[in-house]
Formats: sequence, structure tokens, C-alpha cells
Amino acid sequence: MAQPYPIAGVEDSGVQPRLEIRDLQKNSIQFSLFIQAFTKIMEMRNTQDQQSSDNINNPNSWWQIGSIHGLPYNPWSGDPNGPQQADPQSQWGGYCYHGSALFPTWHRVLVLLVEQAVVNEAIAIATELEANNPTAKNENWLQAAKQMRFPFWDWTNPDTAKEGIPQLLQDPNVTITNPGGSQTEVPNPLNHYNYTLKPGAASGVEYMDTWDRTYRWANQDVQPTQELYDQALKAFSEGNTFTLGGSQITNQPVSWLRAKVAGLFTYDLTLADPSYGPNMWGYFSNTGAQSDGVTPPMDVMPPSIEESHNMVHLDTGGNGTMSVNEYAAFDPIFYLHHCNVDRLYAFWEYLYSDYWIGNGWKSQSGDVNQFVTDSGTFWQDTDATVDHATSLLPFRTKALDYWTSDNTRGLLSTSPTNKYYTYPAITDPTTGTVVQVDVPYDTTNLPLRQQYQKALYNEWSQDLPAIAQTHRTLARTLPVHTNLLMKEENNVANLRQFAVVGQLPEFAFPGSYRLELYLHPKDPQQTPTHIVNSISVLGRADPDRCAACKDRRAAGSNVRGYMHLDPRLILYLITQLDVTQRAAITEVHHLVALIQGSLGVRLVKPDGTKLAAAGPHVGAGNTPLEASKAPKLTLHSHIVQFKPKDAAAHIKFNQRVTHGTFGVEHEWKMF
Repeated sequence: MAQPYPIAGVEDSGVQPRLEIRDLQKNSIQFSLFIQAFTKIMEMRNTQDQQSSDNINNPNSWWQIGSIHGLPYNPWSGDPNGPQQADPQSQWGGYCYHGSALFPTWHRVLVLLVEQAVVNEAIAIATELEANNPTAKNENWLQAAKQMRFPFWDWTNPDTAKEGIPQLLQDPNVTITNPGGSQTEVPNPLNHYNYTLKPGAASGVEYMDTWDRTYRWANQDVQPTQELYDQALKAFSEGNTFTLGGSQITNQPVSWLRAKVAGLFTYDLTLADPSYGPNMWGYFSNTGAQSDGVTPPMDVMPPSIEESHNMVHLDTGGNGTMSVNEYAAFDPIFYLHHCNVDRLYAFWEYLYSDYWIGNGWKSQSGDVNQFVTDSGTFWQDTDATVDHATSLLPFRTKALDYWTSDNTRGLLSTSPTNKYYTYPAITDPTTGTVVQVDVPYDTTNLPLRQQYQKALYNEWSQDLPAIAQTHRTLARTLPVHTNLLMKEENNVANLRQFAVVGQLPEFAFPGSYRLELYLHPKDPQQTPTHIVNSISVLGRADPDRCAACKDRRAAGSNVRGYMHLDPRLILYLITQLDVTQRAAITEVHHLVALIQGSLGVRLVKPDGTKLAAAGPHVGAGNTPLEASKAPKLTLHSHIVQFKPKDAAAHIKFNQRVTHGTFGVEHEWKMF
């Protein structure tokens, strides 16, 4: 008879850091154990028969863990006392939450499950090694196994623009160390997963069910033979380059990705009315933004953590496994990616500990409204309400009750539930401020929180002093225009940053897609090639699992995205004008008109195949895109206030302004 598989983390070695995957590789013993344990989990036997011993005894197998997130919509054998059939009134048959306030908390437990499974296997391997090999015992292989934690892939590292997916995750084979120091080359389990069972078919991508393994950027949909990692590199690196003030400025997708992450740390640190804290959580936690339109707590809300997560799914997957929610969790890179998402979440909750899901978000009238999960889950109806105490199925605690978001909260020793992991500290090189997510601090100490905010913002933001210097350099020839974008007095710089915020219909197209923001080519008939930012929608190939769900889908749920515009790009646009045109730009609304006229938008599949566009290069004969599928875009700006010559001064974010709709000059048309 099946027994529950409780998730408690790695308990008997204290709190240990999760390392970046390439840093873990530097620890030859832990990396060797990690690769061996990963391989063992992937090779565990499985069967579709829910009553078979292979199914009952292997809830920690790769097949079973991958199946929790999406297809084949089976109950997880680690929760034998939970629901045993998918909810027929749910639009989504997996257990996972997307576009939901539970997105960060549910996925935190999923990664904890993988960590526990891998480390337990590593401990078993090390135990056997030490029992039979004195050298392994002398080298403390068992201790290394117990102190190992699951690694993350830091896709925010600027080097991602040079490498794309790390070479370690591309190589078909990997070298591991044996006791005594000898080395062995083995198949690399981080490269792909060979299906022990087929997940099942999803409408529109039925060919994926014929694949024998996971693929990233497959060379063809049907019977792929290789992965095109050069295309993945382009997805992370190809944007636009321009010359400004004698310097070449490169604006790449990794730059946008880092800006989206930096934006997570521009939420206000305090609220005049703390009861709006759940609204802040609602914006941070997911792209659904169910409290959108409520003026408090901020006039224009920053990005969500789910948005950058979506972008990496599409850039990593292309036309492959990671880009389709039904299959994504079978690719081993999924968990290294989500471990990094959890890392970002850990730093955010450390800084913004007062902002929590609570019982729901507050409307302008003062009413409390519960968050809902639009698509439902394996066990919940579509539009089911969720809050801080909602059970996070199928995950059981050590006490065999279900995990809740309250259990997941915090990595401090004082947190409700100990998870036994932490992340490497982030240090601000300009001030020496250290942010360590497992060290308690006085959260009422606002100056300290401001230091932490600056350290975290600087970790991922563009180089503000360098941007300020560019403005100073151009001020000699463009004094009026640089003053519109940055005013500097008494060592205080007020830099205006523009952003385009979008609401994209989640189910406009089958599967995932993205909106690209591009510079209009000089010849309006040319296809645009200079992309300046994007918003990614991680969709599902088959969203219509129930008849009633089709009506709910038609009603629409949106994905909110945030596209930061590099301030130097605005200066570049000004330099491309003739003297008369420049002279006409004297107010901020003139800058708004310039941005509106210089940038266009289009919709593409993850592999770049064009879906629709709104611009002069779209032919008159193209079919109009249904209004319900067209994105809704608005242009905003805010002021970043900082002191270029005072590293210790904190950064302020204020004067958030909405400049109206964006990109409505041309009709959306299909390709």
C-alpha cells in the first residue's frame, strides 16, 4: 500500500547554501554525488498503473516528480490519500499554479521536493561508498552528501549573453570524480531526460508525445535529432546596438531580464495604509495582477517575479519542452531555473516581509477580495479562491498535513517551517552592505531596509553612475533634452525612466508566445530586426479541458508584463532627429510622442515565428487580429533619485506617471 512521501527538506545537516550550478561543479565530491544521484532518480522504473509497485514505491522518481507539474494529469503517488482524479471542472489538469498568488510558494515546495529526493539518493550512494572504500571515508563523502543542496542556474549573470544556456547543461557527457581523485566520463543527466513513459499528448503539439526525450530548441518538431543551442544563445543575446556619445551601447535580452529583476526591488518599502500589503504581494507574485486598477498602494506597479520566469522558459525552450507548460517540468533545467526563481523570491521576501498574500487584496472601497486561480488545478475548480492557508497539493509536511503558503514563508531560523537551505549572500560593492536571507534583522529599521533595497537593486540594475555620465556628456550639445531625462542638482540626480506595461491575453494563441517591442526600421517596408524589450507568455497547448472552461477562456485572463526602456535609448532616438525636430522637443509629452513614433510591437512564437503585428510593414491584405486577442499597452515613467558621488545614499523611486495608451496607431493583423 502506498505511503505518503512527506517533504521536510534535508534535516540532519543544518542550514546549507544552495550554490550556482557552476560553483557546485567546483566541489568535485558534491558534484560527483549530485550527478550520480540525479541519474539514479531519472532511471527509476515507472508505470501508468497506479497500483503497481513501481508507481507506489517511486514517488521520488523523475517521471513522477515531473508529472506533478503538468501532464499526464495523474495523482502523485506521494499523496495516496489525496484526490485521485483530476477535477473535471478545472481548465488545467496539473497541480501547479501559474498566474496565481500561489505561484512562488507552490514552486518553492516543488524545488524542495527535488532537493530532498536528490540529496537522499546522494546520501545512499555516499554511504555505500564509505562502507566499501576507505578512501571515500577519509575524504568525507557522506558528509559532503549531507551538506549538498540543489543548485540554481543564475540566468541573470551578464555572461548569459555570451554563453546562453551554460555549457555544463549542453554537454551530452560530463566528467565526475571518484574516491581517490580519478575521473570518469558519464552521460550528463542535466542535458535531457529520456522518458521512461510518455507523458501523453496535448492539443496542437501532439508531436511532443512522440519524442523519446526532452529537447531544447529542437531542430525540427517531428522526430528531432539535435538541439540548436546557437538559437538559444541568440534568444538571450540578440537585441539592439547603437552608438551614443562616442560609446557603443548594447541592449540585449539579458539586459531586459536583469531590468525586470531589478524592478522587483522598486516596490515601496512602506505603505501609508499597511492593509494594502496583499495588493503588493498580488503584483509581485504573479502576472495575473488581480487587483490591477486599484490606485493604492502605488500609482504604477513594478514587475512580477513570474514575468522574468516566463521569459527564461521561452528563451531556454524555443520550440521545445520548456516552452510548453504541459511538458516543461520533465526537462532537468526546469528545476535549476526554478531554484533561481526561488532565490529571487527569497531576497524579495527578506526585504518586503510585511507584504503577504493574507486573506486577499483590498479594493479601493476597502473591501477584501480573495485571490483566485483562474485556470484551477488538478484538484481545484477554475476560479477557485486561494489565500495564505490554501493547501499546496500534493505536498505533505512531516506531520502529513498539506503544506500551505504560511509554511513556505521565510528562510530564517525563526520562520514557521525550517527548510534547511539558504542562498549565498549578495554584497553591494559600493557600500559593503551584505544581504543574507537567513540572518534575522530589525524590519522596523527603515534606514537598514533602504540599504538592503539599494544593494539588491544595484545587483541587477544598469549602472546608474555610467548612465548619469552619458547624460552629462551629451548635455553639452543637447542641454534641453538631457534635462528632460535627468536633472542633477547638489549631487542629486533625478533620472526619468520610461516603461511600456502590457496586458496580454493568456490564451490568444495555442501555447506560449511573446510580444516584442522593436525600433522602426528607416524603411517602413523592412522587417524590424532591432528588438528593445519583450513580454513572454508561458502558455499551455491545450487550455480547454472542460466544456465550461471554453466560456471562461473566452472571458479572458491576462498576463501583465513590464518593458523597461534604457534611458540611453531615448537619448539615441533624439540624436537621430534633424535639428528642426530636436528643437520641437521641449516637454516630457514631446518625448512621449517620440517614443510612440519610434517603437513598434509584434507577437511571435518562442522560436521567433511571426504571429501578428501592428505597424506599417504589415501588408493591407493580412487578416485583422481579433480584438479579444490584441495586447493592451500603456506607457509610463518614474523618477529614480540617487546621488552619483555618494555610494552610501539610498535610492528613491517616485513620481510614477501614466502617459496613456501605447501602440494604437496601427491595427493588429495576423501573419
